[in-house]
Amino acid sequence: MTRARIIGFLAVVLASALHAQTRSYTSGHFSLLIDGSRSTALLKSVDGGYTESEIVEMPDVPKTAGRPISPDVTLRRVVDVDHTFVTWRKLIEDGTQPPPRKNAVLVFYDNQGNEVTRWKLQNAWPSKIAIEIDADTGDPVEVITLTVDSMSRQ
Repeated sequence: MTRARIIGFLAVVLASALHAQTRSYTSGHFSLLIDGSRSTALLKSVDGGYTESEIVEMPDVPKTAGRPISPDVTLRRVVDVDHTFVTWRKLIEDGTQPPPRKNAVLVFYDNQGNEVTRWKLQNAWPSKIAIEIDADTGDPVEVITLTVDSMSRQ
């Protein structure tokens, strides 16, 4: 084999190996474990979950990381008989201070039902619950905003 053919062959093998390690998801679903017990409803979508740091800038010094920022996490699920979030939110509406915080784990599954990844939500509490209608199905959907102290991939 010529050197060019060997390099080409190795490039194809490497590309195939890298492709095998990545997955493309056309669908999937999420569930939420709240203090270790599974929510009875699957989540339609999750928005806003990421980690970030403040950027500290000072003259003549390279930018550096400041304190961590944890944005709210928004969950969407079809309304059903499970009142977990409504009951939890009611405690806050009734004036419970500080808000009753719980640790939660957000689990993503692929379209075959295999677990893909988990994200830990530290000291979460529902700061907002709204209702909307799914335009495609007409189903009522609960939109739950969880305020969290931190979020990390497990």
